[in-house]
Amino acid sequence: MNNPAEAEPRPLDIYDTTNDGFAPAPLREAAEALQAAVDALGKAQDALIGCATPLNLTKIVDDIKAFTPMLDTHQEHMSKAVEYIERDFPLPRNFEDGEMPWFERHQSPVLTPKQVVFLAETAHEVMPSELVTYRAVINAADEVPVPTVIARAQRKRRNDEARENEAQLVDKILQDIESRPCPYCRVEAGEYCRTGTGRIGGPHAGRRDLSPYATEYPREAKQAKREDDSWKTQQAPSQEASQRAQEDKEILADVITELAEGFRPKYD
Repeated sequence: MNNPAEAEPRPLDIYDTTNDGFAPAPLREAAEALQAAVDALGKAQDALIGCATPLNLTKIVDDIKAFTPMLDTHQEHMSKAVEYIERDFPLPRNFEDGEMPWFERHQSPVLTPKQVVFLAETAHEVMPSELVTYRAVINAADEVPVPTVIARAQRKRRNDEARENEAQLVDKILQDIESRPCPYCRVEAGEYCRTGTGRIGGPHAGRRDLSPYATEYPREAKQAKREDDSWKTQQAPSQEASQRAQEDKEILADVITELAEGFRPKYD
């Protein structure tokens, strides 16, 4: 069997990030960018320590020192993963703690650089029949796997769109409900429902039942509510009142201090 370390590297840059708003970057370029970030952080630390202007930069330097080892570790894993992936190093199909192959167990063939390194460096512990290359697993997927960072951004975008659509639907339901008179509090169409004390509330159940939108979307209809927020517009305390309150606090503090100073235990 040929030594993978001597094989010619073949990139596995198959996912197009253009549609996600990111310029495509080859794996090696990404690894080099991470290395550049580590180097830049070291230069920044040296410059901060050597800053000739009298200034307290301790917190910044300490934060860089605390963060640098973690970034160094990520960079080491990344650089090794590049070689293991592009030179088709054999990887065990299973992690130590799982019976299912990692690409089935996680329902995704995408691994972290640390996981790639771990598998490659433990490949000698398993039978050759239990080995596979990262390239083979990725190419065997039904669709081109989405890089995890991109997939997370896609989920967030979908969730944001869903929340926005739901908010629009709730508002539409509320408008439809209030376009009808309320059989409970007797307000006319277009008016808000009122509580027994005259405050804005509802809409009442009987009025909601008249809306076909509310019937079609019962979960969203429960969110279609009006609340009396007039208390939010109540006038704030005047500056004079605030000043008097502050003076009262200071007087009280002085009284407490005098009482404390005048107190002497019997055994003194």
